[in-house]
Amino acid sequence: MEGELHVCHNGHSPTAIGSGMSGTTVAGLVRPKQAHDALPPGIESLLGRLDRVATAVEHNNRLLTRSYSPYVPVRTSGVVPSGGGNLALDLGSPDRQFHWDVRIAIVCGVNWGIAVAGTAELYVFDGPINQIAASDNIRDPDYLVDEAASLPAVSGYILGQVQVHAGQHLGFVVVGGTAGQYYRAVARVQQWSDSEPMVEIP
Repeated sequence: MEGELHVCHNGHSPTAIGSGMSGTTVAGLVRPKQAHDALPPGIESLLGRLDRVATAVEHNNRLLTRSYSPYVPVRTSGVVPSGGGNLALDLGSPDRQFHWDVRIAIVCGVNWGIAVAGTAELYVFDGPINQIAASDNIRDPDYLVDEAASLPAVSGYILGQVQVHAGQHLGFVVVGGTAGQYYRAVARVQQWSDSEPMVEIP
């Protein structure tokens, strides 16, 4: 019955049962902390940092979802001039406000199964690759990122190892190829947006 008193047999005063009084303390029990109770020192600061971390992670995940393109293929081909010389195989450049992470780069002849003459060098250059093939920039360490001593050849790269930014070109220079020989180059890149940078996790 509401408001009924029950007598305790442990020597304590009686307690109202079902009286509708919230927060009534039952003898021998500790009252739970209420929402308005002060937090222990340092906990409020920790909760604030966790909130900032969650906001940064959400921001970065949104960017990854929106700007990331898995393994976009770029390709080109060419023929060594009849008089011989170096052959530039220019794989192009990212669009403005984007950059590439190169993950795989392949250079070969008509197909992968046929060995062809020559060596190949992979460049990231601040202009078309044919400017390297026709100049003293060959093997310049400022631009050379990899090389192949024989063809066909394939190389793989980890994220961030070989990056190409807007205005730069990715491509191979074939050196010592057979005059009139057809060569192909293919790269698989991941494309990222530079318009909104990722934030550092606090």
